Amino acid sequence: MSDNSQIVEFFKNQTIFITGGNGPVGKLILEKLLRTFWDLKKIYLLMRPKKGKSPEQRFSHLFTNPCFESIKGKNFKSKVLLISGDCNQPSLGLNSEDVDIPKKETTYIFHIAANVNFLQTIKEASYIVSCTKQMIKLAKEMENLKVFVYVSTAYSNCINNYIREEIYQPPITAQTFLDLVNSCDEYDLRNTLLPYLNKWPNNYLVSKCLSEDLIKSSAIGIPTAIVRPAIVTNTIKEPIPGYIDNYYGFIGLVVGGYMGVIPNLHKALLIQRIDTTLPQAKKKVKILFVLHYTTVALFYYFLCCLNF
Repeated sequence: MSDNSQIVEFFKNQTIFITGGNGPVGKLILEKLLRTFWDLKKIYLLMRPKKGKSPEQRFSHLFTNPCFESIKGKNFKSKVLLISGDCNQPSLGLNSEDVDIPKKETTYIFHIAANVNFLQTIKEASYIVSCTKQMIKLAKEMENLKVFVYVSTAYSNCINNYIREEIYQPPITAQTFLDLVNSCDEYDLRNTLLPYLNKWPNNYLVSKCLSEDLIKSSAIGIPTAIVRPAIVTNTIKEPIPGYIDNYYGFIGLVVGGYMGVIPNLHKALLIQRIDTTLPQAKKKVKILFVLHYTTVALFYYFLCCLNF
């Protein structure tokens, strides 16, 4: 990118606040900012403890990731500052002293943090919505904020045949959803919300749709952009050709096939060619179906348990 481009000029001397900077998308955004816009002022990175590691330990380990290889000679600590917090906690788990300076300095927010486990419960997925609500509140207190960027998903409105660049009205408002979550257990939530949310394939996508609605209704007066990335796979070129650091979705299936854990994906295609009018063929179809989808489900469950 040219040093005199409008984008480079925009980020010069800017202070950026990032949630989800340790995730697959967040890492690449952080690396891109440091590699291309070194003239930015600083980056605040909100990070929580996870898997027995403190935010400080995770922060130090972050920059050992191969995606930062091309800029490892730079002094990251002069640009990137850690803020210990947790998007799943009230007030983001922050003390008022922790955010006093970021409130005054931040000009750009990347809100990326989200639990992308497709098997999570309604209550677990609700943290994505409540975190977005708290980030909007924090953004309103940032006196020099220029842009609030929310990273959603291309499938947040997958119940529609055509998805345009607009925010769709969900069958229930985000605030009503949060009120129900705070007053009901998981069993009552499923029974209450099923008529409204049963068209979505999982609770993660529901939470993203509701978060977009929350931004539309609550982020009034804040310059806001909603980004809807599709399936996240390996990189084409930057920062490393073919770079990927997780086993989400399609990548998990590819790795499973390569390792031999899912050896019979092609057999699912053969089912359509079998003459099911024959009794023995019907039995074969049933066996293939059970073996194929049981293997896929077990492997996917294994990856989810590891929280990749």
